[in-house]
Amino acid sequence: MAHITKIEPDNIKDSVVEIRYESKMPFPLVVGVVFDKLKNTFQLVNQNPNSGSFKFPINNESQIQIEQSETILHDNVITIKLNPGTIIFNCLNAYPLWPTYFSKIREVLEIIYEAQIFASVNRIGLRYINEYLDQKIEDIVNLEFKFGIPDATSHLVNIKTEFNFQNHLVILTLIKTAGTKKVSEDKTVIPVSYVDIDVIQQNLDLKNLDEVLQIIDEAHNVEKILFFNRLLKKEHLSNLKITSNE
Repeated sequence: MAHITKIEPDNIKDSVVEIRYESKMPFPLVVGVVFDKLKNTFQLVNQNPNSGSFKFPINNESQIQIEQSETILHDNVITIKLNPGTIIFNCLNAYPLWPTYFSKIREVLEIIYEAQIFASVNRIGLRYINEYLDQKIEDIVNLEFKFGIPDATSHLVNIKTEFNFQNHLVILTLIKTAGTKKVSEDKTVIPVSYVDIDVIQQNLDLKNLDEVLQIIDEAHNVEKILFFNRLLKKEHLSNLKITSNE
């Protein structure tokens, strides 16, 4: 079976898997156990006010952000953030595609379950944040952005909606803002757009690892259906270059 090895252009700014759990032990002990189990493959990140955080370049920064975490570990592929009752996986530097990402998450969770840290898992979320430089949001997604003043053109867009889809809660955020090209000598203002899809299963009571992994993988399938089949315009799909191994 062929597997996708690369998608170009790569617009994924970040992918976040958040697991909320009830613990069998105090949080300081959780940190110590996780670090001890992962110290041969993960490094501890030195904390600073911005470490582990990603914020959209907009004024309303309270809406969309990955909060600073208590403890951050990383290897060459993923980052692990620990908060009381929450473990967050993300790949802020580069998205390794789902098979590699999911495999890494599985490896870490296997170690955590072996250490008997979780009493139960009550919420799982999977979030993809896509960034489009020099592209308007209305040219990317299958939605019309109209309001009560037909002769006015909206230069900035910030829309957030929540809905249920295939037994998941979905939080969809669409943003159009402005920025400058990354070439330092070129200060031309360009549109910058974001598509942020957060797929969530909540009110869970999961006791074993297989259930948790199944929910995470199901959330990824929902993300794919929403993004590729429902949200993204066909023109963007046709412009994607997908490389597979045979």
